[in-house]
Amino acid sequence: MISAEKFEMLKSGGILPAPHGSAIKIMELCDRENATLPQIIMVLQTDPALVGKILKIANSPSFRRNRPVAAISANVLMSIGIKSIRKMVLGFSLINSYRGGKCKKLDYDLFWAHSMLCGIALQLLGGILSIAPVSELFTVGLLSNVGQLALAELYPDRYAVLLENSAGMDDLAEMEKQAFEFSSHELASAMLQDWGLPDLFVRSVEHFMNPQASGEKPDSRIMRLMESLMIATRLSISSFWPDDARLEEFGKLADRASKLGVSGKDFVNLVDDMIGEWPQWASLMEIQARDIRPLAELIGS
Repeated sequence: MISAEKFEMLKSGGILPAPHGSAIKIMELCDRENATLPQIIMVLQTDPALVGKILKIANSPSFRRNRPVAAISANVLMSIGIKSIRKMVLGFSLINSYRGGKCKKLDYDLFWAHSMLCGIALQLLGGILSIAPVSELFTVGLLSNVGQLALAELYPDRYAVLLENSAGMDDLAEMEKQAFEFSSHELASAMLQDWGLPDLFVRSVEHFMNPQASGEKPDSRIMRLMESLMIATRLSISSFWPDDARLEEFGKLADRASKLGVSGKDFVNLVDDMIGEWPQWASLMEIQARDIRPLAELIGS
C-alpha cells in the first residue's frame, strides 16, 4: 500500500486528478449537516448536464421504479441518498475534467469507456447481491481505476512505457509496483480515502485485484464486494475484445459469479443489461459508443 507520506507528497504537487467547478460546491454542500434538500437541488440545477446524469442513475433498472422520473426533486434525492449524490458528482466531474492528457499511450476515451462499463456492471451486480447501495456501487466501479489516470498525469512518459510493454492488467500492476513502489489500484484507494469514501470501498479498490490475499474472511461483505469489483472490471475490459476471446472470458467470469450466488441465466441478463445501458451512458457522457454484441447473441451463434 502507498504510504500516507508518499501520497501527501504526490497530492501536494497539485497534479493528482481532483473534482472541479460546480462539483466542489455540490460536494461541500452534501457534507454539511445542516444542508437542506432544496439547497442541494438549487445548486444542482445550475448544472443541467449533471442533472441529466443523476436522472439517468435514478431511472436505472436497479431502482425498479414504477415510472421514470423527469426532474430532480426531494424524493429523487432521498431515494438515491445524499452521500451517493456526492460520490456521483465526484465521478462525473473527473470524466469532464480529464478527457485527455499528456500520456501518449493512454487511450483516454477507452479508459473512460471501461470505467463507465465497470460502474454499470458493478451496479447491476449489486442489485442482485445487495452488498451496498446500487448508486454508490456505480461510483465505486467508475472510480476504481482512477489511479491509472493519476499515474498518467504524474508520470506521463514513464507510464507510457509501462502501458506499451504490459501484457494485461495483472502484468501492468506488477510493473507499476516495480516502477513506482505502488500500484495504480493502491493509489486509487488512497485517492478514494482522501475524497471521503467509506472504508469498505477504499479497501475493496485496494485489494480487488487479488481478493484472497487481502486477509478478509471468505464470506464477508467486503470479500463479496472485491469479487464483484473484479468481475465488473474484467467484464468491462473484455467487452471490446473479439467474439471468441469474449466468450472464453465470459465463461470464466460466469463461474466466478456463480460462487457469489449469481446464476448463469442472471449473469447473461446482467451482461446484456450492461450492454443495453451502455449506448445511452456513452451519449450522456460524450464517450465514443463502441458497438458491443449482446452475450445472448454470442452464445446462440
